[in-house]
Amino acid sequence: MKFFVDYRESVIFPLLDKYGVPYEVRNLEVADYIIDGIGIERKTITDYLNSLMTGRLNNQLYNLSYNFDLSYLCVVGYVSEGLIYSKISRKAYISSLVGSSLKRANDGKMGQVVTVNLETDYDFIFFLKALHKKLSEGDTVRLPIQRVKKKVVTDYELAKTVIMAFPGVSEVRAENILRKFGSIKSFVNASFEELSKTKGIGEVTARRIFNLINKNFQ
Repeated sequence: MKFFVDYRESVIFPLLDKYGVPYEVRNLEVADYIIDGIGIERKTITDYLNSLMTGRLNNQLYNLSYNFDLSYLCVVGYVSEGLIYSKISRKAYISSLVGSSLKRANDGKMGQVVTVNLETDYDFIFFLKALHKKLSEGDTVRLPIQRVKKKVVTDYELAKTVIMAFPGVSEVRAENILRKFGSIKSFVNASFEELSKTKGIGEVTARRIFNLINKNFQ
């Protein structure tokens, strides 16, 4: 997995080392970081706003889109704090973020630039580390989560389950019992003769059921 960092990003080197992110220093013409063919441009909020005013941001975004199928523009810092000292309005700032992700180069790779706002350089390191990990593991495909709908259990099914707990009573026999007696109460109050005459219930099974119902466990 190739992870290149531009030599001008030296302020980030100690954090990359601290959190065990492997990298190789290069002189990159486009992007500040390249991970497995994905370009990442890091800008402080002040640099972003200044680049927006001068038009330099437009050319950087064009180069990212031209050279990479996918790239990230990471704006690091507190937006509200940066806007206080800038002539850029909040509305214009948000509009620029939309444009950064929406617009693509008209030639080259014509790739998409995803904009991400992170508050601190520590957050940025965690972003790089997470991206590197997912790419290393090939975790790049999203699949829908198959949600299993819970089956609604009816009173009839609950009653059938209760009756099936008796010895020798299968699901079919439980259904026959419910057809004959109509309720659990009538079933447990039935005589041996009534039980033995139930469809599918022989004398042996009827005797076992009757004895269990009437057994005293005190």
